[in-house]
Amino acid sequence: MVVDDIDRANALAETRRKATISNIVNRPKLAQQYVDGEVVCLDCHEEIDKARLDANPLAAMCVPCAEKREKKGKQYGR
Repeated sequence: MVVDDIDRANALAETRRKATISNIVNRPKLAQQYVDGEVVCLDCHEEIDKARLDANPLAAMCVPCAEKREKKGKQYGR
């Protein structure tokens, strides 16, 4: 029946929505690293750009490294 298909689709969407929220909430938080009073990227150890820190004061990685990690995560279905 069409109603059963819609109910299953809604249930699946709700399950995925809850899983996504849970993944975001439970994602490990990255702590900023400081060298000589400057915030440096956890991956490349270069100073994080001021504009990046203005946009996200808790950023622990520079934009290129964050993008690399995000791309790598998508490759592995994360």
